[in-house]
This record gives sequence, C-alpha cells and structure tokens, in this order.
Amino acid sequence: MSSSYSPEYKRHYYRLNRERILKHSARYRKENRERILERRNTTKYKATEIAYRQAYKAKHPYWYKKWKLRQYGLTLEQFEELLRAQNNRCRICSQEFSTKGRFRPCVDHCHSVGHVRGLLCQNCNTAIGLLSNSVTRVERLLKYLRQEELFNCNPFGKV
Repeated sequence: MSSSYSPEYKRHYYRLNRERILKHSARYRKENRERILERRNTTKYKATEIAYRQAYKAKHPYWYKKWKLRQYGLTLEQFEELLRAQNNRCRICSQEFSTKGRFRPCVDHCHSVGHVRGLLCQNCNTAIGLLSNSVTRVERLLKYLRQEELFNCNPFGKV
C-alpha cells in the first residue's frame, strides 16, 4: 500500500484485511529473521527507535504508561492502587514520588519469576539492579557500611 493513501483509508483497509496482513507479516518475519536481527543491531536503527519512542511518549503519555505497565502485568488501576497503598512513597527510602526526575515511581519486579514487588524511586531501583538483585551482595554492602560507621574512619585521611 502506498504512503499516499489517507490515514482513514489505511485504517479501513487494515480492518478489512487484518487476518491476511497478520499472516503475511508473520511469514515475512519467520523467513527473514536473520535479516531483521541484523538491521535491528545497526546504530541507525537504534537511534531511530529511541527517537520514535521518545516522540510517542511525549505525544501520548497515557498510552505509553499503559503500555509500560502491561509489560509487568499491571493495569493503570492496579498501579494507582499500589501508589495509594505505599502512600505515594518509595518502598525502600520512603521518599515521596514526583512526576519527573529520579523520584518518579518505577515498578520493581522479580526478574526470575516476574511478579511485581512494589514501587521504588529510580535511585533505589537502580541500586537493586546494580546489586544484581542479590541478597548476599546487599548483606555484604550493609556489613561494609556498618563497619565504616563503627570505626568512623577513613584509612586514606580526610577527604
């Protein structure tokens, strides 16, 4: 279909031919899997994809949020309920969430099982990610911090 057709015509055509178009797309993806993967790994494709997502997010914030939440199996209502249950605060540091910046709510989830654990600020979510969701690493970090608190010293002198 040429790009000169109107958006209304394209939507109408898709509704009438949806099954045929989906079958054709699936067959094309299956037959050209390697080619598609090669194209996706190019710098130009990645830059275009990032620009498209940023533009879509800015133009359609409601739909973008619904799409992101669906990745975690959450509805917008369930997300709002989590916010209320946590008093609009990060589950770890208790910082109040904002609409922008590092204190907007992030959905924290278990990567192995996939269930949602709660809402965190971006700082706490990043910290958990950097620690690879490892309880052992968190315990070692706590031990390290407590040791420094106990001795209240800096082996390299004052900074």
